[in-house]
Amino acid sequence: MYPLYRLLSTILTFPLRAPRIGGASRPSVWFHLSSLGEISSAKGLMDLFIESQYFVFVTVFTEAGYHKLKEIYKARKNFEVVRFPYDKPSFIENVFKAKRIRALIIVETELWPNLIHIGQRHAKLYLVNARISDKNYKRLVKFKKFFSELLNSFSIIFPQSTRQKRRLLEFVEDEKKLVYVGNTKVDNLQIDPGSLLSRKDIGIPEDEFIVVFGSVRGKELVEVVDIIGPLMKKGIGVIIAPRHPTRVKLLENLLNLRGIPYTKRTKSKYRKNKVFIVDTLGELKKFYYLGNVCFVGGTLKDYGGHNVLEPAIFAKPVIFGPYTKNVEDEASGLLRYGGGVKVEGKDELLKTIVDLYQNRDKAALIGEKALRFVESLKKVSQKIYKLILEDLDERMGSLF
Repeated sequence: MYPLYRLLSTILTFPLRAPRIGGASRPSVWFHLSSLGEISSAKGLMDLFIESQYFVFVTVFTEAGYHKLKEIYKARKNFEVVRFPYDKPSFIENVFKAKRIRALIIVETELWPNLIHIGQRHAKLYLVNARISDKNYKRLVKFKKFFSELLNSFSIIFPQSTRQKRRLLEFVEDEKKLVYVGNTKVDNLQIDPGSLLSRKDIGIPEDEFIVVFGSVRGKELVEVVDIIGPLMKKGIGVIIAPRHPTRVKLLENLLNLRGIPYTKRTKSKYRKNKVFIVDTLGELKKFYYLGNVCFVGGTLKDYGGHNVLEPAIFAKPVIFGPYTKNVEDEASGLLRYGGGVKVEGKDELLKTIVDLYQNRDKAALIGEKALRFVESLKKVSQKIYKLILEDLDERMGSLF
């Protein structure tokens, strides 16, 4: 199958203008990623190679990712980023020859056949934060032989979770190639004090107990709204952030049907005895910080779950439902450390929030344990960096 792919891709990418590639005076590491989303997976590892004596060359598929990387590393002399011209064979060959590439590090699932087939002739290949989504899995099973050939070209594959390791094992012949050390995105779970809000900024009284419902999905909204009335009668303040802005209208309709008053982030500050709807993008962390207890959505219904570590970095008790397959390791770790509470449905969710409201010391202790778990996960990038260097059989002082 690959020879046919190579022929077709050569013809189809021939008209594409590839970026000019200059030579390199030192050994290089090539990172390839898709977009903005993968930057958080790769940044910690890229930083380590940049701080070493390597030149770091990066290709990124999207324009937004390109501009973001240019901005982050604009002061670095041993860094270069260009847009990836699809899977153009001549461009790939040129990079390997001009840049003295020692290692090609691909992030998540950017598996371009030419990049991998050509790459394995020139350098060692590593797949970082590797994952196969449920949607892609069904497609890849149909082309298992072709996909397996690509994956077996890597020296080491670093899955982003134990669940992903099990899935990747279906395609990888040598289990020893699959090395799970954690998710590199955890290394970027840092608190930037300048980006946070205070309760005064939003109008929340310092002594008010607040529950934050974050990343709530469409099918979960009804169940969450069902328990808001009882919570507010107890004197508990409610902040809710739908996962998608398009669901804000649905949330408003559900609240109106139950006669529950509300206000929105884009309209006014927090008002006591009113639900506060976060109808903006990119601010969820700020509101997790302001809460006393946080529920992470995508877990009450079978969506697979969203990032349960985001509230944990602020030492908040993390509540989630039974559907956590996308964050399996993180959810089980929080439970193991005593920093998370798993609920089976809305009744248990209501009961748990009320219990933590009535037992503030218990809530604070669970939050401390949640933070302790997050701290235990850090330095994944350093572990991967060390394993790659060992596999390359190089040390910092022996590059030249």
